[in-house]
Amino acid sequence: MTVCIAALSMFQDVANVQHPIIILAADRMITARRIREYEFADQTKLIWHRENVAVMMSGSLDSLLLAYQNTQSRVASDCKVADLAKTLAEEIQAIRRNNIERLYLQRYNLTLDSFIARQREWTPDFFERLDAQITSDDNDVGEVIVAGFDDSSAHIYTIESAGWERAWDGTGFCAVGIGAEHAEAEFARASYTPKIHWISAMRLTFFAKRRAEEAPGVGYNTDLWYVTSQGPMYFWPRSRVDTALGAMYYARRMAEIQADGTDSMELGKILEEEFDALTPRAATEEERREAEAKAEEADAAANAPDVSSGSEESEPPG
Repeated sequence: MTVCIAALSMFQDVANVQHPIIILAADRMITARRIREYEFADQTKLIWHRENVAVMMSGSLDSLLLAYQNTQSRVASDCKVADLAKTLAEEIQAIRRNNIERLYLQRYNLTLDSFIARQREWTPDFFERLDAQITSDDNDVGEVIVAGFDDSSAHIYTIESAGWERAWDGTGFCAVGIGAEHAEAEFARASYTPKIHWISAMRLTFFAKRRAEEAPGVGYNTDLWYVTSQGPMYFWPRSRVDTALGAMYYARRMAEIQADGTDSMELGKILEEEFDALTPRAATEEERREAEAKAEEADAAANAPDVSSGSEESEPPG
């Protein structure tokens, strides 16, 4: 019950050279045993693998921390971001697999491999019941964002609940947690591109985090960072930047609400002019025929060949 967000953007140095920069945001909400929620008082949900590579965790924090600790023993601190994401995904898969075997299969002296290999031996009821338990969301360890720099460039990855890594360098943004869809919708609404200016990206990432708070269980406090190849800058909850961005988001939401009212009034005028009243009513037969005729005319116009563009093949010479 949380949200973590990463976005790629660009900044320009004093020599007018463009460089990538990563914006990160997360709440502080923790869920214990899937029923108890609380926010960290003075701790973020981000771990620095090195000064310019971050790991943000959403889900079963203890299991994800164990997966990361196991990952540290397998990769160097200066590894590529892709290798870190891949190895961490494998460790998350291993923990999830171990949990499933201990919970559901150990009593039958089975492993996941033997359960699948011997599936023809099981009755349909037995197989379907265990398969449903194995694939249950209750077995998800959580989701992770890996974001940072290596010798190639800046990269952002998600590791999804089943333990598969996915790159988002082309899209330029990603989010994990229950508020992910709300956050990503904010980026999509802005037609986001990783070429965007970093200050605009910071504003949008904060707004996406605020929008994610509409999902149940996303915490109010916001930790915000930007990360360059040299390292991070951190903006804590209720810092001047956080407070200013919060005020901007509130003003934007109030403007949207006001715009809704203005648009409704304008639409009401159009409806009143066209139907002579604002009271809803069924269309007359004449109005239905007229509307269908206009729709057919519009379709015909839309499908007509554009001869002015030269897209139509010319007639062969006679």
